[in-house]
Amino acid sequence: MTMLIEPFSISLPERALEDLRRRLLHVRLPEPLAGLGWSEGMDADVLRDLITHWSTTFDWRAQEAALNRLPQ
Repeated sequence: MTMLIEPFSISLPERALEDLRRRLLHVRLPEPLAGLGWSEGMDADVLRDLITHWSTTFDWRAQEAALNRLPQ
């Protein structure tokens, strides 16, 4: 049996990226418990840094283009 792989490209609608950005900018996180760091899950400061990066710095369109350049 021969399986066909159909080429595709990644193309998220701009409204989806805007919605994600809006959600990240307005996320409400609980206050971290003092001194626990990674012992009870993800470190809250690291999570806040990731949320800031994804909502203000990460360039999805550049990543989308890079992924679409990969051979299929």
